[in-house]
Amino acid sequence: MAGILFLGWILLAALGLTIMLAKGRTSCGLIILILLIPIVGLVVAVVISPDPEREKAKALRKGDAVECPACFSLIDPRASVCPNCRAEITTGLDMRGNKIRQANIPS
Repeated sequence: MAGILFLGWILLAALGLTIMLAKGRTSCGLIILILLIPIVGLVVAVVISPDPEREKAKALRKGDAVECPACFSLIDPRASVCPNCRAEITTGLDMRGNKIRQANIPS
């Protein structure tokens, strides 16, 4: 019976750690909570929000979003005006032929 409880404890802790790492969270306190009390740690890992910086980097890598050159918030790559700062976005090429984005900030 004790072996089954120990196996359940290990499985819950592993599940909690997997969820937490998938969300980009690596807090030592949360890791200790998951290892000591897997049921509570699992609930916290499910409820906690993903790391915003990791989500931003993922969107930039996938090409789902680009950064506004004026306010650095994520915007749609086809946007001509940033919805956050209202800067007009223009796209062009630099001297090497690389695509660049410029912002004209309204005054």
